[in-house]
Amino acid sequence: MKKRNKILLLLILFFVLSLFKNLNAQNLEEIATINLSSIDLAKYYKSETVQFFSSSKKSFGKYLCYKIIDLIEPQIKQLNETERNRLVIIGIDSLNNSILTTFYEYNYNTTKIPPYLISKRVYGSVGDTVIAFEMKGKPGKLNLKQLDKELEQIVDIKVFLQFKKLSKDEENAIFKSGTIIYPQDQKSVRWLGNVKYLKIYKINLK
Repeated sequence: MKKRNKILLLLILFFVLSLFKNLNAQNLEEIATINLSSIDLAKYYKSETVQFFSSSKKSFGKYLCYKIIDLIEPQIKQLNETERNRLVIIGIDSLNNSILTTFYEYNYNTTKIPPYLISKRVYGSVGDTVIAFEMKGKPGKLNLKQLDKELEQIVDIKVFLQFKKLSKDEENAIFKSGTIIYPQDQKSVRWLGNVKYLKIYKINLK
């Protein structure tokens, strides 16, 4: 059943992408452009600490990440399910390279592991604040060495990717700020780095 669903998803993706290539500007409606460079993501969106592994359980490190669907959702809340199924999302990097995807790849109903946008590498869990006070109520000091060791072991989410290994050059190119990762891909060829914009379009069928 899982294999059948995967094949069906690939067929739907192929159909939508083929349709997109044959459309003219009159068939496309721009829904939104998200400028990732001008947004304080931490202020508006929930982050997650994600540790990425290879399929052979090699760790690629822990990263502060945002689900792409969380960035998209506020822009499409007015659309019904049928309209959402006609959405295409284009990621554009600083060199104007782009990757075209469909809403199916972000939809929780069709995607087991959501695509992530990497913000930065972290050591431990993100989002906790510790304040120490002396007996008189004044701010004190903490020895955080032991606490840091404990935080290193705390990870919110573990994601296992679909390949056994990457070269060091591939790791350095992929696991950095601004990269969009599609965890269900068999290869990392379309994982776009240094993404600056997300453009959302709706295909209007006539």
